Amino acid sequence: MLWAALLVLSASVTLLRDDVNVVPAGEWRYEKFTITDKLPTDVDCTFKVDDPGRARVELVTADNLQALLKGREHESIATSTSGTLHQEIGVPGEFAVVIVNLDEKRAARVAMRITLDTSGKSMIKARYLSPERRLVVILFSCIGFLLIVGWSARQLLIGMSR
Repeated sequence: MLWAALLVLSASVTLLRDDVNVVPAGEWRYEKFTITDKLPTDVDCTFKVDDPGRARVELVTADNLQALLKGREHESIATSTSGTLHQEIGVPGEFAVVIVNLDEKRAARVAMRITLDTSGKSMIKARYLSPERRLVVILFSCIGFLLIVGWSARQLLIGMSR
């Protein structure tokens, strides 16, 4: 039973890349992929830049990759210089993970692992209250606090008057 669950979970994670890239000074490299029908898909990228070196990893759409290829301004869905990039994608399309060498003088050796997870269980999703419910919680908390302070003050005054 446990093996069947692990098999299903592993079938929902696709390894796109797990290797070392050498990116020349001031240049960039990319890994293109397509997301079709298994939504939402979590894109997980971990990377490590060998010293000395600095690199940035960006997740872009195919249109923004084309703009980057033509030397024009582009927008990123997500950007990271810290070694991890995680982004949930909820629409089908073509995307790319781009490694940008930030050092203008040296090539950067970047060890990178990119996976696509369609299981929906890769990270615990944070859930938040709506603004109206937050206001109600804050108001009840304040009223409760004031009631406790008032009751305590009353009890202290009664104790001091005896």
